[in-house]
Amino acid sequence: MILIVVQCYVTEKMRYANGFVHARVKEYKQNQIESEVFVLQKKNGKDYNIDGINVMVGNRRRLEKYIEDNKKITSICFHFFNPYMSKVINQIERKIPIFIFVHGNEALHWYQRIFPDRLRGVIRILKFVKYMIVNTYSIFKIKRFFHRTNKKIEIVCVSEWMKDVTVKNWNLDTQKYKIHIIPNVVNEKLFKYEEKNPNMRYNILMIRNFNSGKYALDIAMKTIIKLSKYPDFKKFNIRIFGDGWLYEKYTNSLKQFKNVELNRMLLSQEQISQEHKKSGIFLCPTRQDAQGVSMCEAMSSGLIPITSNNTAIPEFLPDEYQLSFKRPEELANRIIEIANNSEEFTQLSEKVSRFINKKCSTSETTEKEINLIKSKCKRINL
Repeated sequence: MILIVVQCYVTEKMRYANGFVHARVKEYKQNQIESEVFVLQKKNGKDYNIDGINVMVGNRRRLEKYIEDNKKITSICFHFFNPYMSKVINQIERKIPIFIFVHGNEALHWYQRIFPDRLRGVIRILKFVKYMIVNTYSIFKIKRFFHRTNKKIEIVCVSEWMKDVTVKNWNLDTQKYKIHIIPNVVNEKLFKYEEKNPNMRYNILMIRNFNSGKYALDIAMKTIIKLSKYPDFKKFNIRIFGDGWLYEKYTNSLKQFKNVELNRMLLSQEQISQEHKKSGIFLCPTRQDAQGVSMCEAMSSGLIPITSNNTAIPEFLPDEYQLSFKRPEELANRIIEIANNSEEFTQLSEKVSRFINKKCSTSETTEKEINLIKSKCKRINL
């Protein structure tokens, strides 16, 4: 049995909480691999079941006892690693393979996480100061843990960029720790490619969290403003979905356009899939992404991503089609180019889907994880 340890997990009320971890656990289940989730907190909480996955909630004493008593556990996977988790690892006496999955925030220094609007207002400044202290302490403790521990640990990163950042910021000895690159899975069945009608090249979709400048909300809005100067702008149908405290600030400038539909709401995975079917271009600039899962899902559905050229994004785009840029005018110009060439649109739609499915399909992600775990576990229950 695989035990997955996380800081927080999907609930019925919070469907977005570490959803990509939940996606891989569901894939484990579909592959007939027994697994359980443990949400590690300072206090014990109420256990629950979601989508057939058993989720325990408790402190490290409960987790340590559970690991020691439950002989069915053949491997442990930690997601969003922190010093509290390292204390659990230090107490494990059984020889159980340990894997640490790095997703981003846990390996980045606070000064690498300063985005527009992060320091807007006294309350947010105070919260950021607290975050600076916690982040500095956390990375210091993690570095010391990896330097001192004798536990056999393997690390999984979702991209080469994330691997490079992790090795540098955690000061990892790459001779001592094996580091694997396995992206987050994209559900190719839910986000299934369907050939696009050429007219869909005018349908632009944007789905974003409006709680952080990390998602380059300003660049997205400036791109649409630039696009509005195009003589045939009225041909475009732009649909925006999302919510957060920055929503009004960044969407106010778009209310003047009749062909821009603003939807202040969060979508389920099934709803996102349905929106993909109505659209041809996915507008998703960013300032920092270890993978860009929403972009990958859109690509799988056949949407052409127009995004930013930074962090891990280039790893998840086919090089030859020039879909990532630095400035809003460049994003707008590429959208216009695609709109003016229906043949290129149709070809690109199919090619980006095929590209991302090769990189993030179940066989290239979850199955690789399973094979990695199997190779280290003699008694895994398959």
